[in-house]
Amino acid sequence: MIQPRAARSRMARARELPDYREALCECATVLLERFGCDTVWLKVRAPGGGTIGVEVPSAAKTGPAPHQLSVQLLDELGAALGGIVLQWRDAPPGEEAVRSELAEFSWLIGDFARRAEFLGAVALQNRRLTAAAEILATLSTATDLGAACDAICEQLRRFFEADHAALGTIDIDARVRSVLGFSSDVIQREALPEALDAADIAAYAPAIHGAAQHFGELTGQLNPGTELARARGLRSLIRAPFALSDGRVGLVSVASRTAGRYAAHDAEQLLELCRPIGLAMDRVALIAEMARSRDALEAQARVLASLAPGATLEAVAQTYVREVRRLFDASHAVVTRFVPGGGEVLAFESEHLAREELVLPGPRDTEEAAVFAGILRGQPLLITDLTQPGMGGLARQAASRGIRTMMRAPIRRGDGLAFGLVTVGSGKAHAYTPQDLARLDTLASALGLVAERTELQRQLAQGQKMESLGAMAGNVAHEFNNFLTTILGLAGMLRLSGRLGTEDGESVALIEDAAQRAAGVTERLLAFARGGLVSFGPVDLSKVLTDTLRLARPAFQGRVDVQLEVQPAALVVEGDGGQLAQALLNIVLNAKDAMPAGGTLSVALHGGDGRATLTVADSGPGMDDETRLRLFEPFFSTKPPGAKTGLGLAIAYGIVRAHRGTITVASAPGEGACFTITLPLAALSP
Repeated sequence: MIQPRAARSRMARARELPDYREALCECATVLLERFGCDTVWLKVRAPGGGTIGVEVPSAAKTGPAPHQLSVQLLDELGAALGGIVLQWRDAPPGEEAVRSELAEFSWLIGDFARRAEFLGAVALQNRRLTAAAEILATLSTATDLGAACDAICEQLRRFFEADHAALGTIDIDARVRSVLGFSSDVIQREALPEALDAADIAAYAPAIHGAAQHFGELTGQLNPGTELARARGLRSLIRAPFALSDGRVGLVSVASRTAGRYAAHDAEQLLELCRPIGLAMDRVALIAEMARSRDALEAQARVLASLAPGATLEAVAQTYVREVRRLFDASHAVVTRFVPGGGEVLAFESEHLAREELVLPGPRDTEEAAVFAGILRGQPLLITDLTQPGMGGLARQAASRGIRTMMRAPIRRGDGLAFGLVTVGSGKAHAYTPQDLARLDTLASALGLVAERTELQRQLAQGQKMESLGAMAGNVAHEFNNFLTTILGLAGMLRLSGRLGTEDGESVALIEDAAQRAAGVTERLLAFARGGLVSFGPVDLSKVLTDTLRLARPAFQGRVDVQLEVQPAALVVEGDGGQLAQALLNIVLNAKDAMPAGGTLSVALHGGDGRATLTVADSGPGMDDETRLRLFEPFFSTKPPGAKTGLGLAIAYGIVRAHRGTITVASAPGEGACFTITLPLAALSP
């Protein structure tokens, strides 16, 4: 079997082969040698229509190969582009690893197939552009739509001896125009109004329906756009439409400062020239689209490559932010993670506002409830103009700082549920298209997989460490108890001997007291090691919660505001009510200690999907990742030496795990801490 790097290198060289089928065969051979399979099937959509299929069998193949893995190739719009099938006689070892690596190779092959398909489409278009070669010759090597449109305007000015030429598209539904190309001696590009009013739409109606327009003399009542031309000294104008493949209507305007300069035949000639302009623009747009698709795949690969051993989620998110800013030419990009009560910033870059000015999104934002309902269901969102009426608080804040277009895409876990949000913004209105949103959504999905894998690696390492610490704590406690039993036994014999004086008796009492306190420490160590489970039965979590908060309230000394939210229906789990109360009390008192000057303690209990979820959030100073990852270790404490034993949260961890539950903490410096406990609900008999 060849190594992954060598496989990718050979596949890259295969892309340069002049024969498309030969290149596909080489790609299939690389997969055969990389994964040690018996047969590789590769089928892709052909550039000129139909499909191309290749089959590469192993030289050692002697019979049927019933075991197979397949992956589908998709184009940038999500349509089927083809597929790859690997077949083995025996089940391949490490099937999930093979599937993951095969997905990476499928991106390379899919990009290759898309490029070949596009180049075939470009060749077909080029044959249709020969009639307009005089105007479009300068566009033969153009790859930037803006530069191409500006070049067209320059050519049109020379052709018609004009003082002004503009090229753009109009959106009747949104009532906006987009200037794509511009060349003028009398008007600045920025002076053209973006918004269209009713008079503009009425004036453009003939052109929208395919007719050319000419104005030998700009007189009478004019629409705002044409009135601007007359105000800047233009006296004669012709206008013609062109159609784009995506359904948009384009308009080309050519004007002169000489009255009567243009007649009807000039407008018809412009109309003829406009017919291939749409094709030329489509060609340039397709080139740009292919470049953006390639860039998106490369960006996705870089995000995945950033997942080095030990990489934090924040580091991966920062790489992601840099990539999406480069890919979408964005001036604002944020990656946030949903936490109870709001959001947590994982990565942030913006030319519009500082990090501390950012209003964090979250699933409970009532003003944008409908938006986040869609986000949580996995639906991305594109807002082409944040200044339009009806925007929520986050959108209004962004608009006030100069952001005009915004894309939002959910970061999804493997189960499809959103746990975070990617926001990308631009200072230009209508800067992004639905295709851009689809790319962002794909990249966000990749980030979700990376984030989930990173978090699972952390949880696994933490679980293994806690398991080892539990075993060690139990062994140490048992050994220490043996010593304490001897000490307490001998001290008791001395006390009962009757031969001790007053001073010696007091010393023996001190020995017994110290040994008893040491025994208490070992008992807590044993509680951490075994989870402290004593009696097993139905436990009403709502009652445990209210009783525990009532018990802890005197310790708050009136400085902590407790906000309680409990589901009305009873939530019953199987376990030990006393131990669960102990775990909750330890967490609540830890939160109280984190707010010595007072603050807010938010406690919520809800049920769903067969589990009870309890959250305890404080408004304290929060903690960094290093502290958060060690929080449940025995004897770990951020308090001064001698203040606490550092066993409270370790015991809570052991109790929750003994009840087949999970306990996690989310925190960041300056943002408080939120503990989340989940426990399986009891299956009660009717």
